[in-house]
Amino acid sequence: MGGSERGEAPGVSALQDDSRFRRVAGLGSGRNGLGDWRLQRLTALALLPLGSFFVVSVLRLATARGDTAAEWLGRPLNGFVMLLFVAAVTSHSVVGLRSVLADYVHGRVNSFLAGIVVRGLAVMLCVAGILAILKAFVGGGAS
Repeated sequence: MGGSERGEAPGVSALQDDSRFRRVAGLGSGRNGLGDWRLQRLTALALLPLGSFFVVSVLRLATARGDTAAEWLGRPLNGFVMLLFVAAVTSHSVVGLRSVLADYVHGRVNSFLAGIVVRGLAVMLCVAGILAILKAFVGGGAS
């Protein structure tokens, strides 16, 4: 069933019509969410092995002394995996929170301000985590 059989312009699909309607109605292009959806799925897949590594490591280090944990984090592979974990957790949480904000925060100003707060907190937490890991790595775990 082509576009001209339904009374539409040739080469225009129903999906394109819906996107045009959404743009005219001020609802976005209908394509904005695909990038967020892909990023959320990609980070979720990355978090499966990274999260497992984190949980197993925390359980193994739970009874160790503090300097042992700092030594462990100072090893190149462990430090690198933890950096990836921090980045993936931060990215995944930001995408999820942006989705929640889009659904539950109404008004352009409120939505904009909430988005700024979420992104700002995420950047601060990510930088703090990365700096802590780098301090343990570069400093060899020493205080």
